[in-house]
Amino acid sequence: MRIIALMIFNKSKYREIIDHYLPVLLHWLGWVAYILAVYNGNSAGHNFIEFSTHYGPKFIFQALIFYINYLYLIPVALAKLKILRYISLNMALVFLLGVFLASVHYPNTNLNRFPFLKNIWIDSLNITWFLILSILIRFSTDWFRQKQLEKERENQQLKTELDFLKAQVNPHFFFNSLNNLYALSLRQAPETPETILRISRIMRYLLYETDVKEVPLAHEAEMIATYISLQQLKNKSGENIGMEIIGDPGSIQIEPLLLLPIIENIFKHGAEPINIELQVSPLMIQLKTNNKIRSNNEKIIGGIGLSNLKRRLVLLYPNAHQLELQKKDDNFTAILTLNLQSR
Repeated sequence: MRIIALMIFNKSKYREIIDHYLPVLLHWLGWVAYILAVYNGNSAGHNFIEFSTHYGPKFIFQALIFYINYLYLIPVALAKLKILRYISLNMALVFLLGVFLASVHYPNTNLNRFPFLKNIWIDSLNITWFLILSILIRFSTDWFRQKQLEKERENQQLKTELDFLKAQVNPHFFFNSLNNLYALSLRQAPETPETILRISRIMRYLLYETDVKEVPLAHEAEMIATYISLQQLKNKSGENIGMEIIGDPGSIQIEPLLLLPIIENIFKHGAEPINIELQVSPLMIQLKTNNKIRSNNEKIIGGIGLSNLKRRLVLLYPNAHQLELQKKDDNFTAILTLNLQSR
């Protein structure tokens, strides 16, 4: 358990590091790619020093307008809905940076001449593209983070609900088991010790092997077989109870305690003969049960167990399951099909 906790901690720590440094790395790669693209397109006839002298200030101002908006103005000004102030401030920044950049590129040009005003316009336009780019990237990043947070919130809510539903199964089983022991103790049945032993096996499975997302289907089938043998001891029967497994459950994983409610429902509300068939393939799991309905019992389709099961199926196998509950004359049939390929 300590090793697992350490692995989870390390995984969480690495994820935090990646989430922190990956955007920084992507920004650096983006700027390097942009500078190299400009250099390849404009380096003819210029050495690196001349290129840096001419384009260096432009790169600095483009980065300046980008990060002023990306890191401060967009999250602060737009978050407070001060749109007019945001637009005015950016227009002033773009104009001032354009004037400064034009004066660096063309220091000997008269400020009142048309060519200089044209250069201001061109340099301001170049800076404006990075202003627009900062808005697009910031909004895209915020949108992606919001969607990620919503997904994490939904997953956490889903996990909480699934844990709650799975936790309901244990008290439901223990309650039924106590009723069984009570019935045996009243008649001082000799099979009481064996019943307690089998209940302890199931309790061990419920307490120590089901606190995971999935378990081997073979373990679940073994637990169901133990539960059936427990019911046979209680009812002093078993000749008309049959369970058959078709296929190899060894390589199949399933959510813990997903099949148990159907089996519990049989022994709580049904009567013999009881037939249980579990078909397994890499693409599908199908549990089919058929039993006689106990006289004066109208609640075989209801109850906490089946309601719990239906909700878990919706959460775990959306559009990948089918649960049929059929009551005909004095027979009840339940067919649960799980499509493993569509999950």
